[in-house]
Amino acid sequence: DPIFHVPLLSSINCAKAIISYMIDDHQHVGFVPVVIAKCGIYLKSQALCTEGIFRINGSKKRVNELYDIFSLPPDFGKSFIWSGYSVHDAANLLRRYLSSLPDPVITHHLYQPFRDVILSNTSIQERVGLFQSLIEQLPPEHFYLLFYILDLLAIFKKNAQYTRMDSSNLASIFAPCLLFRPEHELDPAEYALSKQVIQFLIDHQQEFKVPSSPWYSFMTRQEDEIVPIYTPTRSLSVIIPSPKEQKIKRAKTLPSRSRRDTNDIFQMASSLEVGPSH
Repeated sequence: DPIFHVPLLSSINCAKAIISYMIDDHQHVGFVPVVIAKCGIYLKSQALCTEGIFRINGSKKRVNELYDIFSLPPDFGKSFIWSGYSVHDAANLLRRYLSSLPDPVITHHLYQPFRDVILSNTSIQERVGLFQSLIEQLPPEHFYLLFYILDLLAIFKKNAQYTRMDSSNLASIFAPCLLFRPEHELDPAEYALSKQVIQFLIDHQQEFKVPSSPWYSFMTRQEDEIVPIYTPTRSLSVIIPSPKEQKIKRAKTLPSRSRRDTNDIFQMASSLEVGPSH
């Protein structure tokens, strides 16, 4: 399987979506797997008012179909349209991908250091700084995926009056996907500690800075195939490269995250224009 059950970088090398963002007026880009970006865009556009999103299961049959679609070369689901599939199917697929990673989003070697921050006798701001330092130790593909997932979950947290999924509920669902160790899988106390870590990261996600990455120079050498989004915004933006025969047009400019309404934040689907295939 080229997408699921393989290292994150291997999956990205097969089918990647581009994250574009600004830091101090400098353009930076990174990558996340297409399957994550496609699920995220669909969920942000269709599920912000869905009660129990991420908690309620989708159809096992349809999720298995989606698994096959996003595993199938050469497209790997890039041109997939969600007609006939529910938001619960997409949420299940997103969690299934995260759970399939051999090394989790928060990698095994940083498993205990992340948890030690919660155990430390420190203030909230000191913990933010400690987590920032640990995030910067993650491989680039892992910290970009972590930021994407935290931004996604923070959006649903803000809509908890509709979804009934606050940061505690979201952390309960995503802790086993993001921060786990096999030998602790069935230990309630270990699970509770990992849940506290994820809940803190969700609650304070806007305070973390996205580390810069050498991938920016990589993208400038690949602009004949993939064109990144250039928008004067500090928030993350996402574009899914179409198949090679398609051309991707420049995204429309977005206001800064602090000025966007909760229900408009990260609605990239309406900001992207993809040219027709030839």
